[in-house]
Amino acid sequence: MSTVTRQKKEKLKVLLDQLSPYEHEQIFLLIKKDTSDFTSSESGIFVSADSISDECFRKIDEYTAFCFEQKKMIHEGEVKREEYSKLVNKN
Repeated sequence: MSTVTRQKKEKLKVLLDQLSPYEHEQIFLLIKKDTSDFTSSESGIFVSADSISDECFRKIDEYTAFCFEQKKMIHEGEVKREEYSKLVNKN
């Protein structure tokens, strides 16, 4: 049984909803290593949060934070490239 609070699970779900299909696949691989208690259908894979261990939640949380940090870095890089492009094209 997980000791992760319901509030923490709900917050994580909101973050997970913002991830890409590839990132969802990576999270499923983490879950699959932790539990076999999931079902799949045409509309996706369903896992009860109660069947996921605290350690797995920790790994999912770390991976989610990594994903958002990478997206932030990519966005910042794109902004800088745009600025440099404008400077180059200005002359």
